[in-house]
Amino acid sequence: MKKLIFFDLDGTLTEKNTWYDFNLYFGMSESEDKTLFDWYVRGIITYDEWDHIIVNVLKEKGLCTDSKVQEFVQTLSPRPESLELIKKCKDLGYTTIILSGTMYQLAEHFKSLLGTDLVYTTSRIVFDTDGKL
Repeated sequence: MKKLIFFDLDGTLTEKNTWYDFNLYFGMSESEDKTLFDWYVRGIITYDEWDHIIVNVLKEKGLCTDSKVQEFVQTLSPRPESLELIKKCKDLGYTTIILSGTMYQLAEHFKSLLGTDLVYTTSRIVFDTDGKL
């Protein structure tokens, strides 16, 4: 029998909200982020609309490039206890998996830092041939 253990990223393996940090890093203001989140939570916009608006805002800012995303992921770190937790789970025979709504590139960064076995995410940042969002 295979033993699996799944970990979310935001608020579990990291204390931060990587989406919030990502949006601010790439030029969205705190008030823009807060307003869009509020609209989503209140049902004014759907998840897909929320996502589409964020992508458009970030495209307008023009700061989100493939190389800048790689720089951004280097600013993120796991909770101090996460590395020990993943090691203990693996020692007990569990396959460790990050299962998150965050972006694939960020989850892959945490996979390499923590040594988890697999990563599954619901989002991926896609760039054109010039490396732009």
